[in-house]
Amino acid sequence: MRAGLLGLLLIAVLVGVRPSAASAQTDPAQELADRYVPVAVLRDQTGPCDRNGEGYFPAPVESVLGNPDVALKITDSPSSATDTIVKMGPTAQDIANLDDRYYLDFPGNPRRPGCTFETDFKEYAAEQGLKPTTYAHIVVD
Repeated sequence: MRAGLLGLLLIAVLVGVRPSAASAQTDPAQELADRYVPVAVLRDQTGPCDRNGEGYFPAPVESVLGNPDVALKITDSPSSATDTIVKMGPTAQDIANLDDRYYLDFPGNPRRPGCTFETDFKEYAAEQGLKPTTYAHIVVD
């Protein structure tokens, strides 16, 4: 009897039998998010830093928060180059409730970025296995 049940279970797994959609619990918030999911169309690049293509994708917050190359700084000097680094790789908890004197600083020079930001993003995304991501926040009124 046990061998028969085990065999049926194995066949069900191999065939991919799943509970019916009607029996599965559905989350109304997830249904709403799925219904209005944004569609993003990004232009392909023909090479690194191709300005006619898109070098970035909608990334999860982990591409910034927790990234050891990103510095949390406080504006306390005449130049961002000499502002105090509060923490490297700050998390959401680290930046919660901070005022506007604090900012996130990425490696590179935003006035002459060259390819730095794009190549850093692509390397980090590949290392971390980041995938295009969108977020939804459902508010009940």
